Amino acid sequence: MYRVLISEASQNKIDDYSNYLWEYYDRLFDDTGLGYAEDIIKKQYKQSTDILRDNIYDSIENTLSLDTLYGYSFDSIEQVYTITLPI
Repeated sequence: MYRVLISEASQNKIDDYSNYLWEYYDRLFDDTGLGYAEDIIKKQYKQSTDILRDNIYDSIENTLSLDTLYGYSFDSIEQVYTITLPI
């Protein structure tokens, strides 16, 4: 298995996406008049966006750490391969 290093730019894009989702739900459920339920809903959406972000990172690592990737197998673990994929 290979170790997967995610670039800072890619991390920023994933985190920005997660933050965008959270901000959308935060605005959607802001001042709805639901009282305490509003806080519960916001908390659940925050947890969901955090789980989604973590799942994105896990999926990237699990997919790209395989010994065979897209029909190619790599013989040397000492070499560094840069694979760019749109997310």
